[in-house]
Amino acid sequence: MKTALVLEGGGMRGAYTCGTIDFLLDNNIHFDGVIGVSAGACHATSYISEQRGRAIRIGAHYLVDKRSFSFKSLIQTGDLFNAQFIYDEIPNVIDPFDYKTFNNSKTRMYCVCFDCENGQSIYAPIPHIQENMEYIRASASLPIISKIVEFDGHKMLDGGLGDSIPFEFMMDKGYDKIVVVSTKVRGYRKSSNKLMPMIEKMYKDYPYVIDACKNRHTRYNAQFEKMEELEKEGKLFVIYPSDTHGVGRLEQDVVKLESLYKTGYQDAQDCKDALCEYLQIA
Repeated sequence: MKTALVLEGGGMRGAYTCGTIDFLLDNNIHFDGVIGVSAGACHATSYISEQRGRAIRIGAHYLVDKRSFSFKSLIQTGDLFNAQFIYDEIPNVIDPFDYKTFNNSKTRMYCVCFDCENGQSIYAPIPHIQENMEYIRASASLPIISKIVEFDGHKMLDGGLGDSIPFEFMMDKGYDKIVVVSTKVRGYRKSSNKLMPMIEKMYKDYPYVIDACKNRHTRYNAQFEKMEELEKEGKLFVIYPSDTHGVGRLEQDVVKLESLYKTGYQDAQDCKDALCEYLQIA
C-alpha cells in the first residue's frame, strides 16, 4: 500500500498546513509521496527534510519581514516576495535547510506549476531540491505580484492556476491512501476573480494565463466538490480548517498566522485516530 500527502496552496493561509505537518512529524507519520501546490510546495520541503517548526518560522516570521515582502521589491524586481531572499538567503544562511535529509528521503516529492505557454499543469518531481528549486519558486509565483519563472524550457506561474488540489494526479500515480490538507473550510466555494481587467492587460501575450484566471473558480469548485465526494466514499482523507482566523492570502498579522498554525496542529490532533485508521497504522 502506497500513501500520499497532498498540500493545497493558499498563500499565507499555509500557516494552517505548517501546523498539520508539524503534528505529522511529532507523531512520526510519513508518506511514500508528497505533492504540494504553491505555498504547499514550499512547506512540503520542510516536512520531507523533517525540520519541525521550520515551516512556520518561514511562514509566520520571515515572510512578513520587509526583506521578504515589500512593494519596493515588487517595483524593483517584479516580485512582491523577494525571491533571492526567500529561496537563497533564508535556506542557505538565516535558517539552514537540511538538504541532506531531503535528498536522502525515501519520500517522493512533486510540485505543481502552470505552463503559461500551453496552459498545462507541470507535475515536477523534486528528487534533489538544489537542482529543482526553480520549480518550487514557480509553483508559488502568483499572477500580478510575481514574475513568470523561466526554467527548464518552461515559462511558469502558480500551480494553482491549473491544479489546485492534485489528488487525482496522485491517484493516477498509484497511491492507495491519500491525505489532503486543505486551507479552505469544509463546503468552501470560490468566487470569480475580480482582477480580470488587470490580468487581461498584464498577460495579453499569454492567453492561457488569462483563461486559467477567468475560469479558475469554476474548475476549483468542481474539484473541491469531487474531493468532498471521494472523502464521503472513504477514498480520500481530508483535513479542513476548523477556523481560518480571518487569515488572507497576503496576511501579515503574525498573531493571526500563529493562531492558524495552532489550529492546524490541533485539527490534525483531533482527527488522529481516524487518520491512523485510514492509513492503517498503529
